[in-house]
Amino acid sequence: MQQLRIALITTLALFFLAGAALAGGKEDLIAAARTKDPQEGIRLATRAIASGELTVRQKAMAYSNRSRDYLALKKYAQAVADCNQALKILPKYPEALQGRAMAYRNMGQYQKALDDLAAAISLRPKYPRAYYTQATTYERMGKLDLAIASAQKAVELSGGHPATKRLLQRLQQKRGAK
Repeated sequence: MQQLRIALITTLALFFLAGAALAGGKEDLIAAARTKDPQEGIRLATRAIASGELTVRQKAMAYSNRSRDYLALKKYAQAVADCNQALKILPKYPEALQGRAMAYRNMGQYQKALDDLAAAISLRPKYPRAYYTQATTYERMGKLDLAIASAQKAVELSGGHPATKRLLQRLQQKRGAK
């Protein structure tokens, strides 16, 4: 009787552990997008990708979301690799292009960043985040007039988002100080 109870408890424990391990898929994709912890986001996105339960678009989203977590950890090469995977799955995915541009910008590869941003904007002309990243890329290149023009477009398209307005103000102050 004791052996039967142990076997039953072991079987139930394995069942619940397997269920938790297999929770991946869409639930993990959603949780990865919501978490503020980049390490947790990477773990959840990785599990979602490995689950085999995602649609093509969801898998591209998982790679793109995971790239943002790598960006937060300053792991730019991994961010580029994940964006490349997302773009292999969905070649016309503006979010992956914009994410890869952020990684390139942070790696000092400004022309690659600008090329990706131009592609993202051509796919989605009203994409404020792409214009914001374009503005910060131009800023790092010392091209304040182009940075201000991109920031103005980002403010217009974002409905005056506070961070975008702060960027524009900072750029205008920089230009005024020159």
